[in-house]
Amino acid sequence: MSTDVKLLDSYCSEFFGYGNLGSKLWFIGMEEGGGDKYEQVQRRFAAWAKWGRPRLMCAASFHKELELPKDFFTEGAPLQYTWNKLIHLCMKANGEKTEPDRERRRKFQIYELGRPNSNHCLLELLPLPSPSGSKWLYGKWFPVVAWLANRNSYRQRYLLKREKAIQCLVRRYRPKVVIMYGLANIESWQRISRSSLRCAADRKIRKGRHQGVTYISIPHPRNISLSILGDVGKSIRSIIHTPANIPT
Repeated sequence: MSTDVKLLDSYCSEFFGYGNLGSKLWFIGMEEGGGDKYEQVQRRFAAWAKWGRPRLMCAASFHKELELPKDFFTEGAPLQYTWNKLIHLCMKANGEKTEPDRERRRKFQIYELGRPNSNHCLLELLPLPSPSGSKWLYGKWFPVVAWLANRNSYRQRYLLKREKAIQCLVRRYRPKVVIMYGLANIESWQRISRSSLRCAADRKIRKGRHQGVTYISIPHPRNISLSILGDVGKSIRSIIHTPANIPT
């Protein structure tokens, strides 16, 4: 498959994740995992173009087109590690009275996660999936694209642009709560939240509020327990269930 540089650049500038921008609860991570095969990444660009280049996709529909080794959206699917933790927080925020067990979280992942009519959305600060923060394959895959030569040039091209785009989306859709995860990205979280974040009782969790939107930064889900995430969910339950903000 040949490289369509304009399509690649459009994807990196305009695609932000999965779910429902009209929801009250947003999650923002650094980037998707995966992206360890060239053909898989090319399928991603082609599928996004086929669906009309939307800002957000249906997670289940999009992933089925990517032909990934693991299917996270069929009966009996394995729980994806990061999603599992975020699902727990989401369920507690939306009023789950009992502790959601693994099977309940699995059902949520399969049938509710990242859908266009869901009660949440899953955004990414950076657009391209990568196996890890230290592994960069795009320079080899796309040698004609200068800004993909290394992770630094990629970040320089897209990071601030996408932070501003996310700020614009927040102003337009006015979610009640924005959860940003990964302490390595705290500078981005501060910029997105208009420098509103302040340390809470647990110094790894920061909270802030700007123009009616509550912002919370937490460690990456791999570094925080289900119990603490459940407490974060419960702490925002009353905010989530107040009357909806009106987009401007």
